[in-house]
Amino acid sequence: MSFNHLEPATNKSRVKFGHHTMRPDADQLYSFYQIWKAAVDEIADVDGLYPTFVLNLDPASANTVAKTNGIGNVWGADDSQSAIWYQTSTGWNLAKDDLRVQTWSRQLTAKLHALNQAKGLSTEFIYMGDAGEDQDPWVGMPVENVERMKMVRAKYDGGGVFTYLNWGGFKLPN
Repeated sequence: MSFNHLEPATNKSRVKFGHHTMRPDADQLYSFYQIWKAAVDEIADVDGLYPTFVLNLDPASANTVAKTNGIGNVWGADDSQSAIWYQTSTGWNLAKDDLRVQTWSRQLTAKLHALNQAKGLSTEFIYMGDAGEDQDPWVGMPVENVERMKMVRAKYDGGGVFTYLNWGGFKLPN
């Protein structure tokens, strides 16, 4: 069996995420799409560019269920208002473009968040599954919930297997 037709592992293995949360606002979302599209045009020459702009809904009703189902709402998500998690995911091919694309992504994410802050639409909640490695998802979580997770970690993972031997992802702060 020959594997000569397969591309090397380094091809398209680069990706940068950026994410924030906002209150629903159709005009703002349309503006964000226009801003994102114009920003993508600025880096259109990057080899293997694969940009995406994703919207995920966080309905208030789902957060009400989480607060009343006996399991809990570790995120402390607001159940009085719905939210939208917006995310950019940008892929590219070459190491020579790493700094350019990563900087572009961070600046775009910061710009969109600042626009929401100015309009009173932003929240500080950052969903770990959509966040960039330069973002801090713990900031938007209730302190008491983070402390509870630390107690659970101490009880069930005292040796730190999942903290120190499991690579990647966001680790619970010490």
